[in-house]
Amino acid sequence: MADRYLIVHTWGIGDMILLTPVLELIYHFLPDVRFDFAVFQSSSMLPIRNAPYTSEVYQCSYKASKLLPMIAYLRRKKYDYCITTSGISAIKAGLFAWSIKARCRIGDYQSKPNHLYTSQIPFIVTRHRTWANYEIFKLIFPLPEAEAFRQNPLCSRLFRTRYYSKVSASAEAKAFFSSYFDETDFVVAIHPGCTAKNKYRRWNLDYFVDLVSILNTDYPALKFYVIAGPDELEESIALSKRITAPCLSGVSLDVVYETLKLSQMIINTDSGIGHIASCHQLPSFVIFGPGDERQTAPFNPQANIIRSDTPCAPCVQRKRTACSTDCLRNLKPKMVADIITAYVTESKLSI
Repeated sequence: MADRYLIVHTWGIGDMILLTPVLELIYHFLPDVRFDFAVFQSSSMLPIRNAPYTSEVYQCSYKASKLLPMIAYLRRKKYDYCITTSGISAIKAGLFAWSIKARCRIGDYQSKPNHLYTSQIPFIVTRHRTWANYEIFKLIFPLPEAEAFRQNPLCSRLFRTRYYSKVSASAEAKAFFSSYFDETDFVVAIHPGCTAKNKYRRWNLDYFVDLVSILNTDYPALKFYVIAGPDELEESIALSKRITAPCLSGVSLDVVYETLKLSQMIINTDSGIGHIASCHQLPSFVIFGPGDERQTAPFNPQANIIRSDTPCAPCVQRKRTACSTDCLRNLKPKMVADIITAYVTESKLSI
């Protein structure tokens, strides 16, 4: 009988996308392996719910009235392996894995090993989340050493992010695009927001307006649209009006994924949308402030991380900033525009 695997994931959609290169690689070598997922944020199931390696996805809750019945249900599944993705609280996830009576409980730890797990690796703050997950899954699967694998052509061809969208989303994305753009247009997506709890990571809206003005002066043929999520709808609509660009709002993330597939570039803050764009290896310019790009930058060779030289950044441990977020305030539109211009020139993009 085949082993049963449960992946516990409490982070959001961006971190799930950062996990997909590892799952794709395992599926390539072991196409019969299937994973169940226990997710605590509903959006995180979207990239993998239709993946060929996905069996079941369980929506979990921190509320005891819902969590305890789910634990009882998963316990009856008799999992051989319960794998906690990197960076999650080792104690909480360990208790979950122990409670469902998984035979082997795998994860990482941030201070010292936890007896709730059967195998753990140390969490390294400078290691990217994708490679951290690679090391976790290597405790179970016969994956090559990471450093050697980086040099393997298979790494660049296969080890990349994926998002498995619904088929119907493509038509909706094409309808949006055909309403505003021609096939020959060079279209740039802008996502100015992020989740409400991380709103301190957002770049000033006036800065986005100034950036578009600079880019339009240098490249008059550029066309823009704004992506508006439910947490930043007001700001995104305001931006779209100020730069006279259409706003993609009120659609599923599957449609956002398919719309980005039709785009040529994206400018965004540190958010899950940048990770969705990475699935197309879209040239992207990601504005980082308090976040730590060493761990959570889009896993995309075309991603350009932009931040100011501020000594206190990153400060990902701070839940609510008491500072004036100088890391974002000091990052001026001209600085971002210069980086984009340099990339366009070096890459010889036809705009």
